Amino acid sequence: RSAVFAPVENLRIIIIDEEHEPSYYSEITPKYSAAEVALRRVKLCGAKLVLGSATPSLTTYYRAKRGRYILLEMPNRINGVPMPKVDVVDMREEFLSGNNSIFSGLMIKRLKECLEKHEQAILFLNRRGYSSHAECRACGFVFTCPNCSVSLTHHKLGRTGQSMMVCHYCGYREPIPTVCPACKKEHISFVGSGTQLVEETLAKWYPKARVLRMDADTTGGKNGHERILT
Repeated sequence: RSAVFAPVENLRIIIIDEEHEPSYYSEITPKYSAAEVALRRVKLCGAKLVLGSATPSLTTYYRAKRGRYILLEMPNRINGVPMPKVDVVDMREEFLSGNNSIFSGLMIKRLKECLEKHEQAILFLNRRGYSSHAECRACGFVFTCPNCSVSLTHHKLGRTGQSMMVCHYCGYREPIPTVCPACKKEHISFVGSGTQLVEETLAKWYPKARVLRMDADTTGGKNGHERILT
């Protein structure tokens, strides 16, 4: 990001790869966007700016479609490599067909085929914890952090598996609720699936497979990522 200020002589081109990355925005003073700075620099010296991305930001793509930028598309991959096959599964239909699992029937099938071939699979989920939040089914009350006003995430902590409600912003914790503070009823339910629940479910279904979870909770220590990858 800061390289955009480098005192390059005879500057002719600036290339910003993966231009959609939020790391190109500086949140400390002076706040700036590397792409906007680059755009200003190339205008001053008559150079070219290339914003490259397979998933461009909405702002960049909008400007390209409106003609402010020149849109250059690459519909084919290098060396003719085919695009990956993607299946979109409606989990509402899965539920109506009798599948109450957090995984679709197709994913279960594909994972089984992968393991039978002694291959590896990676599952991506952008939710830490066990469940995304807790709510009262009687009145709809959602348990939130008293400091940040965001919903608390259900976590199982340590080897004991003790359950706690945790705020991902400030670290506030409180025990699992048994009674709703709003209506005083005991209809507390946990909503959403986190990485801990995925790990636990996979371990039950595929006991012979190695299941490793990589998130902020498992990689916080020294060499955490390296240990898991190894």
